[in-house]
Amino acid sequence: GLSDFPMRGPVKPSTSVLVRRGGERSVWKIRVRKEKSMKPKILSAHTLMGDPIRNPAGESLGELKELMIDLDTGRVSYAVVSFGGFLGLGDKLFAVPWTVLAVDTENRQILLDVPKEVLENAPGFDKSKWPDGPEHWGLVDTHWSDYRRVV
Repeated sequence: GLSDFPMRGPVKPSTSVLVRRGGERSVWKIRVRKEKSMKPKILSAHTLMGDPIRNPAGESLGELKELMIDLDTGRVSYAVVSFGGFLGLGDKLFAVPWTVLAVDTENRQILLDVPKEVLENAPGFDKSKWPDGPEHWGLVDTHWSDYRRVV
């Protein structure tokens, strides 16, 4: 195949290649597909910890503190976010459904596209007293039910 023939320099979308096999010479016309940006499909949780949470306008909303795993499915259910002093929310933590966030690996940030009222009214919890019952998670799911990830 063509992979047997090294090519020098940049390859344009439509390129002619001189191929020599044995004593034969021939010119092949090839079409090169432009590769899409290679975004990782899997990251370690540690890679994301501390990444900034931003809205699409680039304004800082907070920071990713932790990921919560659903033990039945093995999938990430929630991101625990500290909104810090943003909107006067203090040092409380907030569970945000993973389906609402978008990881921007190129800029090492996490995007959250919701109105500020949604953040102001989000159910939060104290750093020293994490929720351990289903009641809190039900409130979280209800609060965020109308929002999905930014594409």
